[in-house]
Amino acid sequence: MSRLGELTWKQRLGVDSCVRCGRCETVCPAYMSGSPLNPKQIIAGLSDQLRLEVDRPLAIDGGDVVVGDGLLVTPDALWGCTTCMACVQACPAFIEIVDDIVDMRRYLTLSEGAPPGTSAATFKNMERAGNPWGYSPDDRFAWGADLDLPFAERGQHYEVLYWVGCSAAYDKRNQRIARSVVRLLREAGVRFAVMREESCTCESARRLGEEYLYQTAAQANVENLGAYTFDRVVAHCPHCFNTIRNEYPQFGGSYPVVHHSQLIDELVTSGRLHPAGGAGPRVAFHDSCYLGRYNGEFEAPRATLRAAGVDVVELPRSRAEGLCCGGGGGKMWFEAKVDKDVNVIRMEEALAARPDVVGVACPFCLTMLDSAAKSLGVDDVKVMDVSEVLVQAIDGPVSPAV
Repeated sequence: MSRLGELTWKQRLGVDSCVRCGRCETVCPAYMSGSPLNPKQIIAGLSDQLRLEVDRPLAIDGGDVVVGDGLLVTPDALWGCTTCMACVQACPAFIEIVDDIVDMRRYLTLSEGAPPGTSAATFKNMERAGNPWGYSPDDRFAWGADLDLPFAERGQHYEVLYWVGCSAAYDKRNQRIARSVVRLLREAGVRFAVMREESCTCESARRLGEEYLYQTAAQANVENLGAYTFDRVVAHCPHCFNTIRNEYPQFGGSYPVVHHSQLIDELVTSGRLHPAGGAGPRVAFHDSCYLGRYNGEFEAPRATLRAAGVDVVELPRSRAEGLCCGGGGGKMWFEAKVDKDVNVIRMEEALAARPDVVGVACPFCLTMLDSAAKSLGVDDVKVMDVSEVLVQAIDGPVSPAV
């Protein structure tokens, strides 16, 4: 969307419903960081412009372009969004601000050919290599070379198909998450497999407006998933989890999908996992936007931590009011000019709780908060996934990937 005339009736109704209360800007992490994004300004501006058109019907072509440098909605403002959904949750008029922003991003990326920063190179890597870094597809499961990973075979039935995702497949730090999940699945006696054909969901590409790339990847992944028989898919990345669970049905791929914290909680509750418990570290838990606000799951990660015997500390902004790590909406793949990075704001908030560990349930959150800890010079507080904390409670620290 780039012109007022291209707004759908639902979008028009939404922007016209804005009451200018400012709740969206109050909770927006991008606005807190000093980026050009002010969600209230965008919606109120579109609303005001629509009202000016009451006596002057929009042209057949949709009227003047309102998205661009020096126009009503600037690219820098749109690229500031982390798609965390805090603004949508806070809005008393239920305006779907994030969807509107992503819609305008599509115009910039697909029509203007102007995605932000280095994200164009990221798109090429996703398309050619099936991952954002451009690493060889043959190395996707190198992290498990010493684990004798079971690869899915046609005609075989599995309790769980484990969707590893790009971050844990290629990022050295996040590979420990994948190794932890495999350790726990085996400890519980779960019949599982990974899919050799697994490739990037291109979720970040969709949030950055590259809808064609996303849909191409989605269709390929749905076709590959359809070749195997399993009870459900487990994903430790909330972005993969949300995509496969809520978006792949649009492409004919409907599967029962669980987050790894949900499965771990279930395995502990049913007695298939037996953590020793005892006195564990003090863990400040950070909620993932795509697991929490997008999918309403707040308890399973905390239950996983409690099963490890840790002291779970709630941050001032937690659960549905949790603050984003700053990595969503494709922000993992380009730098934006801000006064203070969102991940640093969040890490400072976590450190104020004086934890031994900052617990997360998302590889993006782990990367962003770990980076913030390093930039703050913090080396006595670890950032760990909930699966790592539980494995450590069972048999000590998880070994790095080979």
